Amino acid sequence: MLHRVRALFRRQQIDADLQEELRSHHDEITQALIDDGVPADTARRQARLRLGGAAQIRETSRDAWSLGWIETWLRDLRLAARALRRQPMFSVAAIATFALGIGAATAIFSVAYGVAFRPLPYPAADRLVRIYEANTATNESTLDVSQGTFQGWREGAASLAHAALYSKGATQYLAGANPQPMQTMAVSPRFFDVLGVAAAMGRTFKPDDQYTRFTAREIVLSYGAWQRLFGRDPAIVGKSISIVDNSKPIEVVGVMPEDFAFENVDAFQPKPIELPVAKLLRSWHYDRAIARLAPGATLTQLRGELDAVSTRLAEAFPATNGGWKATVVPMRDAVIGQFARASWLLVAAVAAVLLVACANVAGLLIARAMGRARETTIRVALGAGFWRIAQLWFSEALVLAIAGAAVGVGFAWLLVRTLRATAPTGLPRVDDITIDLPVLAVTAAATVASAIVFALAPLAGLRRRAHQGGVRADTDRTGDTPTRRRLSSALVAIQCAAALGLVVLAVAFTRSFLNLAAVDLGWRPERILSLDVAPRLVSPDGRPWFLYHLWSDALIARLEATPGIEHASVVTDVPFGPFQYTAEVAAGPEPRPNETRWPIALHSVMPEFADVLGVQVVHGRRFTDTDAFSQAVITSAARPAGVAIVSESLARKMWPEEDALGKQLHLPGQDQSPWREVVGVMRDAQFREVGADPSFDVYVPWKQFTTGRPRLIVKTTADPAAMAPAVRAAVLAENPATIIDRVIPVETLYRQATSQPRVTSQLVAALGGLALALAGVGIYGALSTLVHARAREIAVRMALGATPAHTWRHTLKTGLIPVLAGTIAGAGLSMLLVAAVRSLLFGVSGVDAWSFAIAAAATLVVALIACAEPAWRAARTEPLRILRGE
Repeated sequence: MLHRVRALFRRQQIDADLQEELRSHHDEITQALIDDGVPADTARRQARLRLGGAAQIRETSRDAWSLGWIETWLRDLRLAARALRRQPMFSVAAIATFALGIGAATAIFSVAYGVAFRPLPYPAADRLVRIYEANTATNESTLDVSQGTFQGWREGAASLAHAALYSKGATQYLAGANPQPMQTMAVSPRFFDVLGVAAAMGRTFKPDDQYTRFTAREIVLSYGAWQRLFGRDPAIVGKSISIVDNSKPIEVVGVMPEDFAFENVDAFQPKPIELPVAKLLRSWHYDRAIARLAPGATLTQLRGELDAVSTRLAEAFPATNGGWKATVVPMRDAVIGQFARASWLLVAAVAAVLLVACANVAGLLIARAMGRARETTIRVALGAGFWRIAQLWFSEALVLAIAGAAVGVGFAWLLVRTLRATAPTGLPRVDDITIDLPVLAVTAAATVASAIVFALAPLAGLRRRAHQGGVRADTDRTGDTPTRRRLSSALVAIQCAAALGLVVLAVAFTRSFLNLAAVDLGWRPERILSLDVAPRLVSPDGRPWFLYHLWSDALIARLEATPGIEHASVVTDVPFGPFQYTAEVAAGPEPRPNETRWPIALHSVMPEFADVLGVQVVHGRRFTDTDAFSQAVITSAARPAGVAIVSESLARKMWPEEDALGKQLHLPGQDQSPWREVVGVMRDAQFREVGADPSFDVYVPWKQFTTGRPRLIVKTTADPAAMAPAVRAAVLAENPATIIDRVIPVETLYRQATSQPRVTSQLVAALGGLALALAGVGIYGALSTLVHARAREIAVRMALGATPAHTWRHTLKTGLIPVLAGTIAGAGLSMLLVAAVRSLLFGVSGVDAWSFAIAAAATLVVALIACAEPAWRAARTEPLRILRGE
């Protein structure tokens, strides 16, 4: 076998050696005969007779060291390449068509695979799960977790091998002349054990019982932070670093591997779970839970165990755990969200586009086969059977497919680079979108499958012709047969059906996104700039909150006096920002046994907040500057009651059919005030998710809430990004030591919040447009081929009295019949597709008449345009010229 493989690449040398060997044998025999007295001419003739036929010997020798069918395939591929080179227009059209289809399919599949199908970069990632708390009163199933509840899960669920908590990311700053921001995350010590990842340098965290809140002074760096912030210092492990506003140094104990990434975090700090504290703070839903299933355990078993634990906790602690359950989802689903279902949609869409492209190229090959009727007849007459011709045509189809795939992969590479460069921040796992070996393997499989489809199409009727040994004279020239006409029409119908299905989806997703974009948020995101600010304020008593209040008053006055700024406010959370404060609220002035609590979003705001965002108080009053605690009150042990504004939905939930004004509420474990009086009802606003059900929001005055890091929102008269330098200057003028980070227009945050539906609608719309364009080209090619093949019939009809107008209508009808059939089939397919993706659509019904009408109209318009030119050409046929040629 090794000699055969080597011979494949040394054909000319082996042929020359064989020729030399035959000549040597001939000369030896000739010389021997001459030595025996035979004349030279006779000796040479007898030597040839004794040696045998040289051609037969060469063929026998080749059979001995050749690879048989492999060499036949290679020869066919060379013949196919030469044949396609002789018809450059056909080859370019077929390769370009297939390149568009396979290129789009490769690019979109790389997106779907990278985001949704590629395994997470952790060992045995399919065993990882996210665990949420679910509140039955509000129907919310993915809320953050309290430490007390988590400890109950960990103690009562045998299906958990490891479990850990981690907090939302926070921005801290390395101390120095120019403080560098560092995204940090507090994690329980078993966090890295859950993920199954060890440090590349140093170590991760020690067991839980070796930390307390006072001794957890360690940090583990990501590889990227080690490079960016510490210059790849090889001796970083064991060194101490200083953090702004943190008086004690922190020791670097490890650096994670380069391929480890978790929510773009730069550094991890240990967050020990202290059981006495955790069991008391059951109402503090601040953390997120991640776990690894034990060997042999299943999600169903874990869900059952956690339900039992939740029931026991609700009985033991009705005030804090009553009405709370657990929700378990695979980690991959938690990371990618709704894009999991959207990815299957994209895979189906690219399959439809590839089907349209294959049908298009198959139609071109049918036309080419009709033009090669005479060649095929000669091959059959010379003894070529059906399978031999099929093999030759498959070779041509394979050459086309490989050439198209090569061009398509280059096209896909450009598309993927563009997608990654323009991908919105909200799209998960963007860095995993790449054209790698798994994607190329799928592309190769699709290429071979496409080549089979290409080759099968022109074989229609070939077996009958091979059996007959020839064809009739009237079809010998064009190869036009009823079988091929029916197949061509079927291909047109398939293209139209697939294109219509995609266009319906494109219209439905576009309308869905437009509906989402038109949602009334309850506030206006335009011309608002957001900033994270950290003023360096020093208080002698260690309580800088009153200084914060003085600083915020002076800063807002300075900003509103700056040209180009209308209003400004300090808040604790920015709409659609990464940091949201959650809490629980209960009615009444003080906690009561078994009281009902509702999970809320808690906002600490200044009075100017309503002016910046344009939110409306529909009942009662807004906050004023008098809604404040004095310095004496802040530093005293006993504080008076405060005030609050609640959202409409929360007011209806807590006090149904009652006026919320004047009612009392308290925030268990959250508030320094004993209770708060409701002084206003705010219109429902969407600050976290566009199009979601109204959330429960509670607003408290900034000067009555001493928890939460200040953030700044500024309403400008012009482009907020252009006003960023002026805002920075004003902030630094008020306090030169202020650290400023995350300067982002709120409208950008809003676009990020709608990034997944936007990307999905754009990709589906692009695929629908591409499929429709390819279908139009396919319709044009099929009808043009038919007009050419039936030129004699058209000429006879016109010679017998058919008018050009009649010919034009007849040809147009012939081209539109398969289009109408495909449109009808596509309508049924579209209903199934829209029903399958109904959960991804917003404000679009399962049977959406507008989407079907727009898609059908677009398909028919494209078909009319594609059929018009061939029909016009048929109407201009000159009967005398055609018949004279006959």
